[in-house]
Amino acid sequence: MRPCHFSLRVDKHAPALAGREREVRRAVRRALQDLDLQATVQVHPSHVHVVADVPAKRELFFVSRLRNELAQLGVRWDAEHYVTPLASLEPEYVSRLLKELHRPPGR
Repeated sequence: MRPCHFSLRVDKHAPALAGREREVRRAVRRALQDLDLQATVQVHPSHVHVVADVPAKRELFFVSRLRNELAQLGVRWDAEHYVTPLASLEPEYVSRLLKELHRPPGR
């Protein structure tokens, strides 16, 4: 198992997630339910972060389950997502990644 950081942005032309945080958290929990994974979830108006201990061989399954559950919310998500092992991240990269993730949609 290795801690992984998954992030996904809302499409820049779609409405923000403000007010739908609980719904997004439930979708993430449903996606992880039968995978027996513990996760930390952060929901922001323009994106979602999930940090979980994922076995390397199940990472693709983890990502596809998350994307499928989040797609059922009726929110248009950006086509790209990020999955990064936390141990491989340099502090400068984390700083840039967070700055990029927290920029307002459409910029």
